[in-house]
Amino acid sequence: MFKTNLLILTTAIVLCACTDVPGATEAIKNTGLEPIEVGGYDLFSCSEKETWSTKFVAQRADGTIVKGVVCRGLLKGSTVRFK
Repeated sequence: MFKTNLLILTTAIVLCACTDVPGATEAIKNTGLEPIEVGGYDLFSCSEKETWSTKFVAQRADGTIVKGVVCRGLLKGSTVRFK
């Protein structure tokens, strides 16, 4: 039981560390979307060369709700991808 709980805790910490909420929020605002709700890690939405993956839900100026992910690597800027 202890090993299972330790594995779950370690996985949660690792996945939380792979998000960039402030950077993702700034990248989304730069596209003109507001209000923004930033979520957690999105496992398969970014390439293997991108370290951070942060999912989001936002609203366009016309009221349309959009979902997506902000991907960022160590040596590149943020990329906003819509689903």
